[in-house]
Amino acid sequence: MVWQLPLIEQPSDALIGATPEAMLRALGQSSALLVPGADRSRTRVCVVLLHGDEPSGLVAMHRWLRDGLEPTTDLLFIVGAVEAALEHPGLAHRTVPGGPDLNRVFGPGAPPHAFAEQVLALIGQLSCELLVDLHNTSGRTRAYGISTRMDPVRRGLASLFAGYIFFTKIRIGTLLEAVEKRFPCITVECGRAGADSANDTAYRGITRFAALNRPDDLIEPGGDVTVLEDPIRVLVADDIRLEFGCERRNDTDITLESDIDRFNLVTLEAGHRLGWLGTTGRWPFVAIDHTGADVSREYFADYHGEFIVTRPVVPIMMTTDPAAAANDCLCYMVPQ
Repeated sequence: MVWQLPLIEQPSDALIGATPEAMLRALGQSSALLVPGADRSRTRVCVVLLHGDEPSGLVAMHRWLRDGLEPTTDLLFIVGAVEAALEHPGLAHRTVPGGPDLNRVFGPGAPPHAFAEQVLALIGQLSCELLVDLHNTSGRTRAYGISTRMDPVRRGLASLFAGYIFFTKIRIGTLLEAVEKRFPCITVECGRAGADSANDTAYRGITRFAALNRPDDLIEPGGDVTVLEDPIRVLVADDIRLEFGCERRNDTDITLESDIDRFNLVTLEAGHRLGWLGTTGRWPFVAIDHTGADVSREYFADYHGEFIVTRPVVPIMMTTDPAAAANDCLCYMVPQ
């Protein structure tokens, strides 16, 4: 696929349409929308829909555009995985079938990709001072920010959307990694995909982001945000059969509790059961720290068939979707 990123200045009412889905159909492809602000010398960037099944950013952007508000500075919306979102039945596919994950093609270690190159080139042409990248989780959780660097402005950015931010040194090719040295930027996980509360979180955050006077105004609110540091990324090991349920099953390698996402942003003490191992004896997970090392056996153990944590941790982004766990990760965990 040859990626083109059209830049649409002052999107018209006809393009915006009556619904987010109508707007997606009118766009038809990844696009950039520039809304002129009161101060044309500065630009802020809001990225939505890098994953086609994470719609809160899109829904909030559409609502904000329909409101007809004027931002303090120029506001550039980048709408990512439009083609994936348009795949039947709509807003259900993370990527175009067989296509790349658009939030894994950035960063120094990522392979060259036209979409990433065009996004970065466009941002580079503008006097960008702040960036937020809006996402959803597949499990239940409160909203939180993610940053690959930490300072008062980034904490303040998170406070526009959430009460938590976690600071990670893990590198997986995200947009954040590619622009982290240029200006303050964060990712926001607005909550579970499809939840009205997640859409409202995204809308309130965009409204505050657009109305903000200066980046320095973010410093004071940042004191109200809880910072969680140095998460590990928990991946399902190759060829592992993972299920979710209420009891041990011998026909799988591991069964995790069916409502395990209720523990997102909750401290789990050592010995807490996550699920049950099957009879195959296969180790189910790889847990990667910021050095790239697998530390799974430092954090988890087999206790008479129960799969437990061995030290206090706070799960983030825990999913109960086997496909999401296999294609991305089960969760992140922050040691306490």
